Amino acid sequence: MHETGVHIVRTAARSHPGMIRPYQEDAILIGWNTGGESWNWQAATSSETMPEGGVLLSVADGMGGLNAGDVASGIAVEEVKKNFSHFGKVDETQAVVLLRQAVINAHHAIENESKKPENGEMGSTLVIAWLLGENLHVTWVGDSRCYRFRRNEGLKLLTKDHSLVQDLLDEGAITESQAFDHPQRNVITQSLGIHGRDPEPDCASFALLPGDLLLLCSDGLNTMLTDEEIASVCEKSSSLEQCLEALITAANEAGGHDNISVVLAMLDGGNSLNHVQKTIPPALSVSPKKPDGKKTVPRLFWLMLPLVAVLIALTTWMVMQNEMRSSGEPVSTEMPAPDTLSEPVISPEEKTEDSTANETTLTVDSLPAPNSRRTGDYVLIANSFARQNEAEVLYRKLKNRYPDAALLIEKNNGLYEVRITGFLSGKEADDFHQGDPDLARRVVLLISTKQKKSTDYVPRK
Repeated sequence: MHETGVHIVRTAARSHPGMIRPYQEDAILIGWNTGGESWNWQAATSSETMPEGGVLLSVADGMGGLNAGDVASGIAVEEVKKNFSHFGKVDETQAVVLLRQAVINAHHAIENESKKPENGEMGSTLVIAWLLGENLHVTWVGDSRCYRFRRNEGLKLLTKDHSLVQDLLDEGAITESQAFDHPQRNVITQSLGIHGRDPEPDCASFALLPGDLLLLCSDGLNTMLTDEEIASVCEKSSSLEQCLEALITAANEAGGHDNISVVLAMLDGGNSLNHVQKTIPPALSVSPKKPDGKKTVPRLFWLMLPLVAVLIALTTWMVMQNEMRSSGEPVSTEMPAPDTLSEPVISPEEKTEDSTANETTLTVDSLPAPNSRRTGDYVLIANSFARQNEAEVLYRKLKNRYPDAALLIEKNNGLYEVRITGFLSGKEADDFHQGDPDLARRVVLLISTKQKKSTDYVPRK
């Protein structure tokens, strides 16, 4: 691999209201970290080397049909800017955690703003891409997308929409061609700003190559143009600016039914998209979810949540019973109660305060890890929260489900991390993560207490 810091990075971005809507509900953001907490927001269009703290790209799409969609998208990108402006030099192992927390904070900011009488209900999608060293880290909620165009490989969608259409695709109920013009492609299943419903952002990380073109967009682009049409524009364009204008023009010529936002970034290769691609390394890790849709979360979706919770609890119980049978342990015949949204918080006697480190740590004595071993150095960060009480809810759920697990909550960089400790290897931790239906759909970060990065583990795709 080439060494970190040799990339030439170029960016271009533009939003267009489209041909139908008289107003703009999209918001875009580009940030360059020149070292420490020094960020240059939307002021630079190129850099001869990869900035020390990387380049941040973001697109937010306000909820169409709801009040103040433009306010919501604006809050989303401003919250991203605010979060990253407070960070100093970032350990890349924490990139996913920081990205996810920026999304959660944006959600709460929109949620709070919507309580004002002059605004009313509002929402937004959000996708963030962080070019950091040789790697790309992406997180998203909703149907705003991130693509990568690589010469000799073509266009690859790096995100997966949280939408009804994507759910239908995953179930095999419709085909890709049917998805593109499906009458319900505007229905999303996750967004920022919905009262009492914290989103569960997906995250993914990829290795970057010189010449890679990254494309972030609102669904005003990909609902008008197929992926093949987007790839064709990228293939034929000789510069970022030409590619940007051609994409927006093509979407408008196809109807321009929605606002169109496009953010482009290219590594090395000068200002031309016509170059020879180097050997392609494997992706670092991928854990995405759902593509296609927009802006209205169906009431039926929320009504189905209790049933889904019961099914998840039943599945978890059955898995645990099978594991106990195979290990020879006595099997309980009582079905555990499903998790609820309002669970009791940790009792005061279970909390300890480390005043010297200025960190709050909750521990469960010296109980063994889920695999009944206590000596492992590998840790799963099951989730991170801005508020301690939110972390305590997940902590309690995990403690009830795995009473012998070594669980704790640690405050790290202002975030409350729910940790499962004691795994002997990355693979063992991954097997546990994938075996729990609830954890499997969460953003889970693996760390080692002895080495900051795991060298013998690559998360499953």
